[in-house]
Amino acid sequence: MKLPWRARGTEPLPDGARALVGTDRVLAWSREEPTGRILVVGEQALYAVPAPAAGAPSAGDAEGAAPPVEDGWVRAWHLVDAGSWDRETSSLRVSWVDGHPPQSWRLPLDSLVPELFRARVQATVVLAEQVDLGPARRAKVVIRKDLRDQSLFTQVVLARGSEPTDPDLRQAITVALARLKEQVGLA
Repeated sequence: MKLPWRARGTEPLPDGARALVGTDRVLAWSREEPTGRILVVGEQALYAVPAPAAGAPSAGDAEGAAPPVEDGWVRAWHLVDAGSWDRETSSLRVSWVDGHPPQSWRLPLDSLVPELFRARVQATVVLAEQVDLGPARRAKVVIRKDLRDQSLFTQVVLARGSEPTDPDLRQAITVALARLKEQVGLA
């Protein structure tokens, strides 16, 4: 089966981005407007590559030098808490489960990144349950898969304002975790 992003003749991933992505299979990528940063949807992770510095040689220059990637980053898909695509502003906004600040990218409207971003995040969610004891007493309990090695693990994401020391919330989380772990055979 031919994949649509290859069938449409997407240009090859720039060398600097390829260096950061390594052997991960690239599903889609796009340049952010107007910064030129590159966002790459890999099979195993999400990659952000800084725009080449002004005057830096590109892969097409005589020396063939790739832009530096030292400021780029790699984030495993299971670290994504939520993402949203705003078609009016062409913006993909991402929040993270580990407390990293939310990030946003302005992408071309025809980019496949938002669609494939969503698919990769969904691929990590095995089971999920909301714990809701009322305002400021909520959490999301999730069994997720690390797409790099297929291992299963649990995540608990407290809703904004929820107190991690709330004994009733902690008990409800423990019960929900036990129920989800039993369903997937985790000890």
